[in-house]
Amino acid sequence: MTNNNLSDICRSCGIPSRPIGEEAIDFYRDNRPAEETLVHYMAEIDALLNGNVVVMGGFCACSSVFGFRPMRRTSNDLDCVTDESGIRTLKSRFNGGLFQTVEHGDVFLDYNGIPICFDVGETHSWDIPQSLAYEARRVEFDFGGFNAISPELLIALKARRSILKGRFFGKDAVDTANILMAPLFRSDLERINFRRVRDFMRRYVSDSIDVPLSYLSFVEGYESNLRHCERPAFQGVMSLLKDAVEQAYGVSPDSSD
Repeated sequence: MTNNNLSDICRSCGIPSRPIGEEAIDFYRDNRPAEETLVHYMAEIDALLNGNVVVMGGFCACSSVFGFRPMRRTSNDLDCVTDESGIRTLKSRFNGGLFQTVEHGDVFLDYNGIPICFDVGETHSWDIPQSLAYEARRVEFDFGGFNAISPELLIALKARRSILKGRFFGKDAVDTANILMAPLFRSDLERINFRRVRDFMRRYVSDSIDVPLSYLSFVEGYESNLRHCERPAFQGVMSLLKDAVEQAYGVSPDSSD
């Protein structure tokens, strides 16, 4: 049976637990890798794990993945989900280069100066569903590819993080806007499924409609980050998404996608 307790896996593999360290945190905070670098590194990790990994977080909103243009500085780390087999593969390849962080409980790897974090079973107090890997979207390039969390689930998890942290984050709002707008400008992306976003909001964010609507109103407040010519489209997308969320919570009749 696969073990979903990351601490148990680390003990079994001989992966130590320790803090990241203030000096390292300062370095990673100031380090600003190029988007192209992160994309290549993620493809290399995917190849090493034979596709047994899904990348999450703000990196997925970059223009090489699910965004349509740079709207903020590229995320300087990679947050990933794998399983026990993936952790054991990483251990065999990087050996002493891995450790479980005291701060967050994830497995940490410095990959050529890029922090890559791996979770198994749960991440940031969220139980990772087994369907995550099946619902992930494959992103392909000439040099390789990787699996990325679905845009619909990513939007919901950004709203969830805001609730768990007790405040909204501007970078989450900008990433959400970028993801929502991208299919209007990129023919290679599927349109955002508003039904799925609303269902994820209901399942993973809150039983109360006030919470997701507050987050979406916060996202709307970042319209100024868009160009004037993009704002009408943004308003239309946000209106459709808010309508869908209201339908999920029984506020209005269910009559749209």
